[in-house]
Amino acid sequence: MSLPIGEMAALATAICWSITPVLFTLAGQKIGAINVNRVRILLALLFMLITHWLLFNTPLPSGISLENLVLLCLSGIIGLVIGDSMMYQSYLDIGPRKTLLLLTLAPVFSIVLAWIFLGETLNLIQILGILVTLSGIGLVILRQPDNNQKTLHNSKPFRGVLLASGAALSQAAGLILAKLGMNGDASPLSVSVIRMLAAFIVIWTIAVVRKQAVVSIRSLFQRNSSMKLIAGSFFGPFAGVTLSMIAINYAPVGIASTLMSISPVLLIPLSAYYLNDKSGIRGISGAALAVAGAAILLINLK
Repeated sequence: MSLPIGEMAALATAICWSITPVLFTLAGQKIGAINVNRVRILLALLFMLITHWLLFNTPLPSGISLENLVLLCLSGIIGLVIGDSMMYQSYLDIGPRKTLLLLTLAPVFSIVLAWIFLGETLNLIQILGILVTLSGIGLVILRQPDNNQKTLHNSKPFRGVLLASGAALSQAAGLILAKLGMNGDASPLSVSVIRMLAAFIVIWTIAVVRKQAVVSIRSLFQRNSSMKLIAGSFFGPFAGVTLSMIAINYAPVGIASTLMSISPVLLIPLSAYYLNDKSGIRGISGAALAVAGAAILLINLK
């Protein structure tokens, strides 16, 4: 059996995305979530441009058709700007636990959209693996209530649910658009550069209009946060996003999206050590279930 590049890239993406929340949480305590979001896009784009230059002798991709370019830009805006913005607001409305639970809808949306627009289908064993994995992720997320659950519940629960569901749909739509725009020709790194550049233009244009760009740039140089921002941007929007493009290029979008979604499971030991967020029996059981589901997906490769 050949090496499952797409599935391995999806798991590597999950690993990167399990490291990033800890680093960005620690940085956000110093400079705020909005500045973290802007700076991570800026640093990730710089990492991508430098890497693309070293590999292809040019910082920007070339030879991509206008149609694919539009699809990739839309993918970046929908997935990295709109989706993330709805996710962050949902954190405030209903809390991270409920938000993450609703974000497990992303693989489901991905499967449906991939079937409609890409003609991808899954067999019964793959569907079983996805269901087992998502059940495990759900147990991990539901292992304990939010510390400020009462306050959040009295905020805007209906809007929070809509935003979290919209974030899941945006993530799925971003992946589908990226695969359509990739069209088997562009390298995953080139695709990531275009998506991140589109997200950068939108986010930083808004920052300039609001006269907040200088403040955000200064936050990069604040003591005790700069290294966390750099490391988080490297593992998350740079390595993680690029690996996710490799994943959907070589694997069905539904399977790739499911494997990428196990980051809350991988986050358990990191949260326990750095954020003092302990997991009980339910969290450990959920982690084992998610790993079993991922194993089913990997074993059932053609």
